[in-house]
Amino acid sequence: MQLLSLKEGCIATAHLHASPISMMVRYGSSYGSLIHERLIAQSFYPLVGTGQESSYIYRFCEAPEGYDLFCTTAKDLWRACWGRGLGHRPGIPMDLLIWRQGPPGSKDAWYSLRGMDCDQGQLTVKMLGWSNAVNGGDLVLWARQVMSYQPGQRSSSSSPTPRKLGTSGRLPFRQ
Repeated sequence: MQLLSLKEGCIATAHLHASPISMMVRYGSSYGSLIHERLIAQSFYPLVGTGQESSYIYRFCEAPEGYDLFCTTAKDLWRACWGRGLGHRPGIPMDLLIWRQGPPGSKDAWYSLRGMDCDQGQLTVKMLGWSNAVNGGDLVLWARQVMSYQPGQRSSSSSPTPRKLGTSGRLPFRQ
């Protein structure tokens, strides 16, 4: 199924018969931000860049238990990561996770974010055993561990917990 515009051509293509259900969206189109908001509200996130400028493939994704999901630019992730005090903690930090698509035939998974570097405007995301260079404006999916709280204590997250659908990953057609 495709969403077409007379001025812009193909804006989005939904692959409803494939498993998992996915949708390719041109984020830079005039409807891109509206489609992005609607898909995120249904737990569909831009998990894969298509290689085309400002185009992403959205798929259903749930947050790991005990984490809040965020879909931001890599620059915003760098700001969240900066100053975490990694040098003062032993072991692998698990407070920030990043979603990474594995190579074909392997499992996609969440990985602990070890840190980020910035060199001449190019950001490098560092994980255990690998690193990935990204542009500051690229969308990334990441999760922040929910702080333990007592009844009556406010949550430290400024964003609401994303709504979770069932495990089927079906795209509801509601308005």
